[in-house]
Amino acid sequence: MSDQNKTIDNIRINDLLWMTIQSHLISFRWKGLPDDVHFTIAFNENSPNINFHITKNVNGVSFEDKPKIEIVKIPKSDLNDVIPHLIPAIILKLIAPFDLEDFQKKNSSEIKFLPYEALEKHDVSEKSETLLIETFKTISKIEKRTRLKIDGDFESKFIELSTSESLLEILNQNTEAILNNNIETTGGLLRIDEDKMIPLIRIEGRWFSINTNIQLMDILKAIVPLPLAIHLKKYTKYSLAHIRKATTKKDVEQFNHPITLYKVPQGTIV
Repeated sequence: MSDQNKTIDNIRINDLLWMTIQSHLISFRWKGLPDDVHFTIAFNENSPNINFHITKNVNGVSFEDKPKIEIVKIPKSDLNDVIPHLIPAIILKLIAPFDLEDFQKKNSSEIKFLPYEALEKHDVSEKSETLLIETFKTISKIEKRTRLKIDGDFESKFIELSTSESLLEILNQNTEAILNNNIETTGGLLRIDEDKMIPLIRIEGRWFSINTNIQLMDILKAIVPLPLAIHLKKYTKYSLAHIRKATTKKDVEQFNHPITLYKVPQGTIV
């Protein structure tokens, strides 16, 4: 298989984030976690459950004997019933109603709109991709053909990209004035000026903005009862504390008590 057909399955951004995506799992770690500890969402074919667990890599210890504590399990047999409940619950926490007409009345700046549909045009997509690659190529590289590593001042490069004349030209060529709520679109970027944009989405004719104040606990409370959400948070911290000191799977066996989430008649999960 040629390199061009390879898919990036490992991403590392400085020491801020590390993520691996494979057919049977998604593993990730963020700044603040020990270098040898990571979380995993596993959906192995030979397991009846999808599970969320924490693992510690120890030199000289086999994969089977690595310290691991399962935190949550969801039976695959319940997925078709659970997922339709989970997705809307999470989305409703990630977005907030946005009054477009009221915003336009209160804002004296010239407001324009960049529809997501415009970004999907071939020429716009191609120009944007080229600009993105050119901006970040000095701090990023591909290792072992499928591993993307970004090592450098990511924030300054992002600012460089967002304020570049090339990007502003792309935006200016594809923005349009918003006159009313009848514009046909699934969403887009609301441009207040060259330095400020608000991402919006549209669902059944209503406008929503992204909720930037969302906390993990808010999402947990949306999909499970509050007492269980609190317990999940405590159990995750508890598991992390014990796995830090472990060197083998046997060291944490007594702490391995995963919570199983399953469907109940009301459509929630417990």
